[in-house]
Amino acid sequence: MAKRDKPLNVLIITGAGASTNLGANNTVLPMMKGWAADLIPRLGYAGHELGINEDTDGPAFEAIIGRFLKFANSLDAVAALGFMGDQTNVVGEGPRSGSNGNFASWLAAARNNVSALNRQLWVSLWENFGRERVDSEKAVAAYGTLHDLIRQSSDDGEPCYIAHVTTNFDTAIEVAIQESADSRVELLDGFTAASGNARSRWAPNLLTASRLDTDARIPVAHLHGAVGWYYDQRDTNRIERRPSDDDYDDRLTPALLLPDDTKNPDSFTAPLAEVWEQFRILLSGATHVFVIGHSLHDEHLVKALKEAEVPTAVMTLAEPSERVSSSKRVTGWDILDKSEVQRIESVIPGAVVIPGAFGAGYNDGDPDFDAGSFTKWLDRN
Repeated sequence: MAKRDKPLNVLIITGAGASTNLGANNTVLPMMKGWAADLIPRLGYAGHELGINEDTDGPAFEAIIGRFLKFANSLDAVAALGFMGDQTNVVGEGPRSGSNGNFASWLAAARNNVSALNRQLWVSLWENFGRERVDSEKAVAAYGTLHDLIRQSSDDGEPCYIAHVTTNFDTAIEVAIQESADSRVELLDGFTAASGNARSRWAPNLLTASRLDTDARIPVAHLHGAVGWYYDQRDTNRIERRPSDDDYDDRLTPALLLPDDTKNPDSFTAPLAEVWEQFRILLSGATHVFVIGHSLHDEHLVKALKEAEVPTAVMTLAEPSERVSSSKRVTGWDILDKSEVQRIESVIPGAVVIPGAFGAGYNDGDPDFDAGSFTKWLDRN
């Protein structure tokens, strides 16, 4: 391998598929389809009317929740212009009178139902993606193996930088870093370290400000927020963090972006827009981008990857298989959906596809993806 022009700097982007195998107590962390199924009994008739059923997949779920959020956000505007529905207030005929009667009753019922449905969404999210749902050993093994492979590909004596960006609500990556046997590693999560009785403070610039001072610092940026994140009650431009194993607190406003097929950084709230900006900085400094368990349906994320023009590899679901070659048994990987390779290559032209099943823990700690193809990709770029 030729010596690199600059130190290895790998940005790892994860979606729900990277966490699903890391569930505690022999369970899985749900993908979007599983989360939708969990909501069916919680929402009852409302779930049926929204269109959520056992066959609702990730993209459909995002579209359904997106429509609901648009409706919920429209109620204030509807209330302000409710007089337009009064027969006696046709433009130019008669004075304006306040909306009342059936419309007022409908609006009150709509607001109550939106509030109740919102609460069920948040409770379900906290219960499905909270700290207790993550198996520490599995998380440490999966991410530790990945980090080790990256470090082994670095030039001797040169630093090797690793950063994480995730659209997941769970904190599996933080768990893996904090509970790693490597005490040298420092987690950068966008909050200051708590000291004494003081709470940690929201400081997203810490994700990038000092990470290159030492390759022991690993940023973890949650683009859509994480379990335990709420808007600061005194300043909604900041986020306050509660422990991710706490129950959902309905006295506070979650600082998370629910699934929505139309979301984009232009509509992010100020704190999450700051996280997006830190992602852009991490992306601009990366030598490689490795995508794990992400559907690549977020157009704004894909657009950012294309514009960055950084060598990109994407893991696709596969299972190990043994075959005989040259009179010896070798382990290969069988991709479960061949069409997925074509889809990935069409979404991100030039992307290298790495077969694997992240977090599945094959062969007692051996990499659960094609480590040979992964290291070759790192070495040749």
